[in-house]
Amino acid sequence: MYNNFRLNNRYTINKQIGSGGLSIVFDAYDDYSRHYKDFRKLAIKIPYANLLNNQDIDAFLYAEYSSLISLSHHNIVKAIDFGVDKSTNIPYIVLEFLDGELLSQKPSYELSQIQKRFLTKRLFDAIDYIHSLSIIHADINPTNIMCLKNGDFKLFDFGISINHSQIKSFEIDYAKVKAYNPLYAAPEVILGQKPNKKSDIFSLAVVLYEMYIGTLPYKNSSIELEKNSISLFQLLEIPFGLRYWIYNALKYNPQKRTLFLPNLQKNF
Repeated sequence: MYNNFRLNNRYTINKQIGSGGLSIVFDAYDDYSRHYKDFRKLAIKIPYANLLNNQDIDAFLYAEYSSLISLSHHNIVKAIDFGVDKSTNIPYIVLEFLDGELLSQKPSYELSQIQKRFLTKRLFDAIDYIHSLSIIHADINPTNIMCLKNGDFKLFDFGISINHSQIKSFEIDYAKVKAYNPLYAAPEVILGQKPNKKSDIFSLAVVLYEMYIGTLPYKNSSIELEKNSISLFQLLEIPFGLRYWIYNALKYNPQKRTLFLPNLQKNF
């Protein structure tokens, strides 16, 4: 549908490279940049067709752009531009192109212990950073973490994030719109509550558990943890400095769940 489509006579869309809960992502290029012999790739995010008729969808997408453009972190995707195509009224976000593989595409045995510990530190730093700015990612999972070819990592897809420092004119009803990945969502989110810092912490712990152990800490849903909580025995393959943090972060009851990220030492 969008192949070789041009937005505002500037951005040319190519093939689809990904999708999220509410949007599709395409690789693209900037005609203006190419005029000056700059041929770098870009990524462009466009809402699903069934959302384009919502009168507030442009404001919703702009809220995501506004959050991203305010962030400056080495391990978080960079936003470049926002626009609404004049001929179609399609809103879009222009993002940096991430060259690599999704964490979900890399089995745990393909990652060395050094890579796993490096990613752990990077994710802790990135989540601590956005939380310090009152931003909740709301969908931390391996399909939103890119393993770059240069060995680094990037967290992306802030499409359903919550920025408590802003007022959105279009906000998701999390009880009805299941735009998050249910395999990594905290129990309270699955039950319809609004995501918060502790639900982000839970999702991060699930990602790290799976990365170190090779499986999820439950079969199908975090709801299972109400009756089958995680034991420390299950965490023996996880580095000691991280083990007790994951144990507490995976509590079914968010009131018993840790909120703080561990201060990992250099020898972690």
